[in-house]
Amino acid sequence: MATTVNTFAETKDGDSFVFYPTFLTSIEAIKNTEMRLAMFEAVANYGVYGVLPDFTETDPNGLLDAIFSQIRYAIDEAKAKRLTNRRNGNKGGAPKGNTNSCKNNRKQPKTTENNRKQPKTRKNNLNVNVNGDVNVNGDVNEDNLCLENNTKESSDESPLNPP
Repeated sequence: MATTVNTFAETKDGDSFVFYPTFLTSIEAIKNTEMRLAMFEAVANYGVYGVLPDFTETDPNGLLDAIFSQIRYAIDEAKAKRLTNRRNGNKGGAPKGNTNSCKNNRKQPKTTENNRKQPKTRKNNLNVNVNGDVNVNGDVNEDNLCLENNTKESSDESPLNPP
């Protein structure tokens, strides 16, 4: 004998419910085909119509009742959450005078490839001139950039490798 439980006053006949993958895993663990079918029907009838099953004829030991109690809890929690969300949605959100309701006024940080700031590192701040001097300020001494302007005649002596 199945009893109908009206857990949620606002549910209608033919209402939907969430069938989680854990339900299927638990039901598939039942080896007896008749008991497995009874559990599938019990979950569907409870989820849609709120009908509590009676497993006394199918399972006198109470195994199905134990499995169903866990599934029932999950169905009830999901329906309660959905009902709460539905009620909150019917309230219409934030009032018009509330500054949180204006979504267009929020400042979004704009980041693109071109305007990202690079972190300052020592590599970014050092300029090495051809004459071997390190310029930390970022100034470039144009007189020392070219080797061709160097007056030394010997090709064995370079500005970077002293004799």
